[in-house]
Amino acid sequence: MNLSSTLICLLGNPSARVTWWKGALLIDDNYENTEKKTVVNTLQLDTIDRKDLMKELTCKASNNNLTQALTQTIHIDLNCTYTNLVFSF
Repeated sequence: MNLSSTLICLLGNPSARVTWWKGALLIDDNYENTEKKTVVNTLQLDTIDRKDLMKELTCKASNNNLTQALTQTIHIDLNCTYTNLVFSF
């Protein structure tokens, strides 16, 4: 299963640094300034399975050390189909 999530921040002065975190672990700090004066960091998760259920991913946007970073946290929720059912009587 693939999951892609995108956070877009309006460009400030100075421009924002946009990062993705899994708990206290930085997992993506690759962001880009676009022609539309926004900053974009797209997090691509290649594999998600049952162990990722209810994991928190947080996107942080900051542009200086004087103010608190803006954050948005998402929780991974999965609805998985059964791959094999065995009934025992």
